[in-house]
Amino acid sequence: MQTGQYIYLLIAFVLFGTFAVALNRFQVSSTLTTVESQQANDAMALGQYFIEVAWTKSFDEITVPANQISQSDLTFPGAFTAPGSLGKDSGETYPNFDDVDDYNGLDVILPYGADSLRVRANVFYADSTVDSLHVGYRTYNKMLKLHITSPRTKVNVTLEQVFAYFGTD
Repeated sequence: MQTGQYIYLLIAFVLFGTFAVALNRFQVSSTLTTVESQQANDAMALGQYFIEVAWTKSFDEITVPANQISQSDLTFPGAFTAPGSLGKDSGETYPNFDDVDDYNGLDVILPYGADSLRVRANVFYADSTVDSLHVGYRTYNKMLKLHITSPRTKVNVTLEQVFAYFGTD
């Protein structure tokens, strides 16, 4: 081989190496995007599960069947749990909640393959007639806001659901 051929061979190796590194970088990036998209989908499904389970709960502690007082004896929404007292009642632990506002303050970490998903929940009274929706007084609506994150990836999902009280649970 002559010197010119060695130079061409060296240039070919450099070009091939550059191409191989770029292709590998693209494949890794594509795989990461796919994994993060799947985790985001799974996080949304987990959040939807929490919302669906919350739908099976009573609207408020006073409307739990075991606690119900004659509705004619109650003044609604004033009989509902005070805004500052939303959260689980003594003796209640997740997942054995009996009303929607028990989810307030929930912070659980659930295994997810080699990773985990953290679910944090807030519940507050909601009023659709004000811009912020979140209000500090009792209404016939409560909003459950879920934040689902993963400590190792970029998953960050927020879901909100409004629960309304119509007089019976």
